[in-house]
Formats: sequence, C-alpha cells, structure tokens
Amino acid sequence: MIDRLIDWILQDLAPIFKPIWDSVVLWRVFSLVLVLAIAVVYWKRERIASLVLSSQDALDHDRKVLADLEGLLPQESLESFLDSLIGDNSYRASARRKVQEFTDSMSLERNQFMNRRLNEAASNLHSTLFALIEFLAYHFFTHPKVQAPGEDFRYCLYPEHNIDRGGSGTEEESDFYEKHRTQLVELGRKTEANYKEWRKVARECLSI
Repeated sequence: MIDRLIDWILQDLAPIFKPIWDSVVLWRVFSLVLVLAIAVVYWKRERIASLVLSSQDALDHDRKVLADLEGLLPQESLESFLDSLIGDNSYRASARRKVQEFTDSMSLERNQFMNRRLNEAASNLHSTLFALIEFLAYHFFTHPKVQAPGEDFRYCLYPEHNIDRGGSGTEEESDFYEKHRTQLVELGRKTEANYKEWRKVARECLSI
C-alpha cells in the first residue's frame, strides 16, 4: 500500500512539483521574504527588546507589591485575626488596625498588580476584606465596657446578646446573636478562601 502511494507521488505529482522546485522565481521570492523578515527584526530590535524588558519590569513590580503587602500583614497575622473572629467572635484593636492598613494599601494605585489574573484575585480579596471590616464597624463593641487606658482594646460581637458576655439568654437575644454570628462566619470563611486564592495565583504568576 505504501509502495503504491510512493510510486503515485513520484509518477503523477512529480511533473507538477518539479517545475516549482526548479523555479528560479520561487527561490528569489523566498529569498526576498527571508531578507525582509531579517530586516524587520533588525529594524524592530529595540521595540522587541523593550517588550522583553517591559515584561520583566512588570514581574519585578508585582513581586515588590506582593512583598510590601505581606510586610504589612503576614499570613499568620491574618489567620490569627480570622480565627479569633470565627471562633470567639472577638478581636483586638491592634489586630484590626493591621488588617485595615493592609486593606487600605491594596486600594492604592501604586499597589495594583500588572498581571491581570493576579490583580483580579487581589480585587476579590480586597472586596471581601472591605465587607468584613464594615461588618465589624457596625456589629462589634468594646467588651468589657471599661478597659484600661492604653490597653489593646477588645471588641466583641453584640456582647449584650451573648449570654457569656452579659446577655440574659432569652430566645430573642439568642436568635439575634446567632443571625449575626452566622453572617460573621460566612464573611470570615470567604475572606480565608479569597486570601488563599490570591496567594495561590501569586505563586503561579510570579514564580515564587
């Protein structure tokens, strides 16, 4: 079968391709195209080099932004903050300040990532953190009410509705507290997930 196919190519197609192969015009055109391609590369060499450098500059920029943000809020600090919110429904003022500073810094123009996928992951994290901080501002209060000046104030989710923190334990209070505790846990879990996704995308895009 293969032998017959080869014979057919040699016998029937050779007359068609031989003139093309032997054509001086063909090789002149091919040579001209090759020369033009080399000329274009040479002419655009600075532009090509600048694109390569721009790509490296973008990578360096994104790595610096990531390092700066991690310096404001190490992973362990965020995890500890979220664990306290989800597990104990409370936080310390100093811990919240770090998260607030981190969130504010993410919104600055200079801290936007050049890599589109990484910037999208960062935007998702920022939105979740913003929603979480807003929730804390509306639903958390100092507890105990009297704390020493200069102390790292403690804030709790509706302490007057929590039987362990001054609530009366009525069904109405318990339902109220549970409703907001559920919202808090959902926000906390979503923040955890978005943070992990952001770090995962950063590793993949920045090769770190």
